[in-house]
Amino acid sequence: MSDTVTKWHEMQKDKESYRKTRIEFTYIFVLDFIDGKVYRYSTWNPDTMSIKDFLTGAGHSTKDCKCRVENGSRRKTTIN
Repeated sequence: MSDTVTKWHEMQKDKESYRKTRIEFTYIFVLDFIDGKVYRYSTWNPDTMSIKDFLTGAGHSTKDCKCRVENGSRRKTTIN
């Protein structure tokens, strides 16, 4: 193979390695209608706490806010 083709294959391997080691973060965006502000949280762990418990613990009323969960793979979930 030529040097260019070899380099291209090496770059593809590096990209795949990066994808496997990339850390994915989960963010919660909260629109609170009481104070009219948007909040972003990254400390929620869905394995240990429900979203409603987290929002209540953060001082939000689940009746008066909308939230959206996004993670590193760009999946989006709207709650409420």
